[in-house]
Amino acid sequence: MSEDLRTPAQFEAAAKYVRPGDLDDAVRISADLARHADWLHQDLEAGIDQLLLHNVNRGQAAFIDAFGGKVLPQLRDAGPQ
Repeated sequence: MSEDLRTPAQFEAAAKYVRPGDLDDAVRISADLARHADWLHQDLEAGIDQLLLHNVNRGQAAFIDAFGGKVLPQLRDAGPQ
């Protein structure tokens, strides 16, 4: 488990065994903003009432600009009515 890894070296050693496909069932990974909007829209339609978004790279400003400008406006009227 990742919570058992305490140092960057331990994470690096464990990451040697992770393939990109291993993450598909646990993390939504895409550079396609429309894909993210679709995933989030599906969540809202399923009744989720709060979304917590997390960007795991160092480009936080770009993430906020992209999601705030292109993704979140598409969700304004989403969700159960």
